Amino acid sequence: MHLLFLLLSLLVVAVAGSVVLRTADRHTDWARRRELQLGVLVGPVITIAAATTAFVHFATQVCFLGAPPWDALAAGGFSAVTAWLALAGLGFGVVRALFMQVTLARKGVTAEPWLQEIAGNLADRLGAPRPSVLVCHYQRPRALTYGFFRPKVLLSTWMMENLDAHELEAVVAHEVGHVARRDYLVGWVAAVLRDAFFYLPASRGAYRRLRRDNEPACDDLAVVLTRRPLALASALAKVWQDAAEGPRLQLAQALSGPAGSRLVESRLERLVAGPEPRAGSPGTGNLALRMITPALAGLAAQAGSVAFLLISMDCALPRSGFFG
Repeated sequence: MHLLFLLLSLLVVAVAGSVVLRTADRHTDWARRRELQLGVLVGPVITIAAATTAFVHFATQVCFLGAPPWDALAAGGFSAVTAWLALAGLGFGVVRALFMQVTLARKGVTAEPWLQEIAGNLADRLGAPRPSVLVCHYQRPRALTYGFFRPKVLLSTWMMENLDAHELEAVVAHEVGHVARRDYLVGWVAAVLRDAFFYLPASRGAYRRLRRDNEPACDDLAVVLTRRPLALASALAKVWQDAAEGPRLQLAQALSGPAGSRLVESRLERLVAGPEPRAGSPGTGNLALRMITPALAGLAAQAGSVAFLLISMDCALPRSGFFG
């Protein structure tokens, strides 16, 4: 019965995550969609907390001694494995972030003042930190944003040479949108949670959706800033054409995002059609609060399931409290 509780808690999180993802897909507000996606990624943390708490309780109760040996071993093993997987995901995420920081920092040199000023003015209009603009000598399209607390926008020389002034401004505006939304930080947290709970389909799905939504959301912000959707569409088309003709498609990290051609085509269609930018603040607000709120809701649901299962197992709590 103890193992059944632990498996049930995992099942509850998995099913709830799938339901929340379907709900998120129906929202048109980018900020609300991301809140729900982060909630799905945070949800499995509750599984570890509930499993560990339950195991502590079980281990201090007489009823645990009467459980079959395999039940006790499986319950302890489940708690230990899920905790170690979470720690491994966090460790891998830290190593990956350090590697990216060091690698990207070596590639770029400070851009000319006029480009810094464009990025700074765009950031001021969004209320975002002013990013440092770096240029790397690379004859392929590349535009990306990185940095947890000191955001940096990295552009390749290909972008400087092949885009006109309006297209380049649109690209910079798109990257400033990533800065305003703190996509690098949010993406890192999401990747850590995905790796920690890779065995849950909902975690992988939430991560894919979060990464997919970043690009059109920043397209909307770029349109708000520049009022030139066709300039961004033209830049995206040039980037995608070069990437499609190049020997290594995956190296084109310029506006195309993590998904394939279908997403790029849908983004081009939206820009050409002149869509109204979706509602919602560009920033994430208090990221911790946005992630903790769904976690607390999940904890309340888990507490109810714990109480129900303990009562159904007739496993009385000690007088001194839950932890005995």
